[in-house]
Amino acid sequence: MVTIDLDNLTPESGAEFLRKLGVRGDEGQLLQGSTDFGNHALALTLLGNLLRRYGGDINKRTSVPSIFSAKDGEHARRVLRAYETIFEGKSEISTLRILGLFDRPADAGALAAVRCLPFDDWAKTLENLKDARLVEYVDPAGAVDTHAIVREHFSGEFSASDPTGFRNAHQKLYNYYSAQAPYRPDTLESMMPLIYAVYHGCQAGLHQQVCDQVYDQRIQRDMEFFLLNSLGAFGTNLSLLANFFESPWLKANAGLDKKTQGWIIGTSGFALRAVGRLAEAVETIETGFEAAIQANDNVSAARDLNNLSDLNLTLGNIDKAIEVGMRSIRISDECADPLLPIINRARTAYALLQSGATIQARLLFEEAGTLIKNAPNPFSLSVISDYNELLLDDQNRTKVLQRAEESLKTATTLLHVALGHLFLGRAHSSGSQESAFHLEQAVAGFRRANQLDELPRGLLARARNHRFSGDLQKAQHDLDEVRILSARCGMRLYLSDYHLEQAELFLSQCELAAARSHCESAHRMVQEAGYHRRDPAVAHLAFALQKSQSR
Repeated sequence: MVTIDLDNLTPESGAEFLRKLGVRGDEGQLLQGSTDFGNHALALTLLGNLLRRYGGDINKRTSVPSIFSAKDGEHARRVLRAYETIFEGKSEISTLRILGLFDRPADAGALAAVRCLPFDDWAKTLENLKDARLVEYVDPAGAVDTHAIVREHFSGEFSASDPTGFRNAHQKLYNYYSAQAPYRPDTLESMMPLIYAVYHGCQAGLHQQVCDQVYDQRIQRDMEFFLLNSLGAFGTNLSLLANFFESPWLKANAGLDKKTQGWIIGTSGFALRAVGRLAEAVETIETGFEAAIQANDNVSAARDLNNLSDLNLTLGNIDKAIEVGMRSIRISDECADPLLPIINRARTAYALLQSGATIQARLLFEEAGTLIKNAPNPFSLSVISDYNELLLDDQNRTKVLQRAEESLKTATTLLHVALGHLFLGRAHSSGSQESAFHLEQAVAGFRRANQLDELPRGLLARARNHRFSGDLQKAQHDLDEVRILSARCGMRLYLSDYHLEQAELFLSQCELAAARSHCESAHRMVQEAGYHRRDPAVAHLAFALQKSQSR
């Protein structure tokens, strides 16, 4: 594999590097030669090997085509354009074009599917390219790699000079990789050929076919969202979705129909949210919602609004979360998906609960429960798990234990399993072994689910349990993670909870000044967000601090 460091060298190091590559010239000429090519490691590597074709004379560098800018990688591309001239009409160019089709090292099977050269010619061509430091391989019958800049350069050259051949080559790779995986793989490793197929199919311009037949049917298993719910591979999913955009994450490829464009944008917003890019997610989901409305796709529109409500809640925009949630209920009641009216009521009820509107929240939770009774669904307890928050506020721990245990029996997603353990841990007595066990499972489950917007819920609950059990060091460790993650992602609701629990932890250690500071921060953030569910906790903490101070 090519391991050339892209970091720039100093002129002196660049001159010495050229000398080691066999380039001849005095110190001043070599220094100038390094400077002319930006002291860029890859550019100098390619230049040195190119100049050996001219006897190693540093002055021959003037024959390398000039450029008008010095953007990152342009000095290397300058040398690559010289190689285009040297290899024009030869097998080296066609081979570099083939390698440019890949966004990774090219494996042997895929190369066999697209190369036209007889093996002996292929092996000789690779040897010439290796001498020029343009490719790296161990066995000409095996995988071949090249630097990302080399791949990018010859991909662009291929696409510009022969667009039809470029698309046809990618289609061959799409067909090859589509046939290499099980129809519906169960692991991320066995899914890799389909991930490659998505990339090559979209490069071939087959966006709609790829979305329908590979991404939706085989990777996500239609509406199961298998890659997310069962594998927690949100980062991989986001990389896959990027292939369907002209401009991530707001303009989907025109080769997709209008309904699919809206769905792709909204799905990308959910993925952005899960990986902690909440600000981007808001704009993306709003764009997806508008596209879904234009395509008369009420199912996607209702789902987008539900996600947008959740996002605003996590960001601390509680009034906006309630407003969007109410709209999501109206749209979900008009769509064909029987689960969405339940989900959207439950999530809007959760936003109302956070605002302190307990009565309205209870009514919406009860509406969701009635819909479940009228149309039983095996996932219903999981999708309205946040009703447990209200039950915990009511001190109805027995009911929470019963519901959480039942939801775990039917939970089919990593997130719902984690939530089941979360509520079991919180319903058991704080500091107990049962609570500790389930909260450990919850945090581990949130990590497996890879949803950063949910992880603080587990960490906060576990920190509280550590405090009750007397393990203050572990409690602080969890709170530090909540603070860093919530601040980085702008999750203001979790930051409010962090300040409350941090104040409690300092209070338990009689560090009253630090506890008071965090209590004041919690009070300010709760009032700013309208997070009035926490008003009693803030008041109780302030009273405890005053009482401790008077002793």
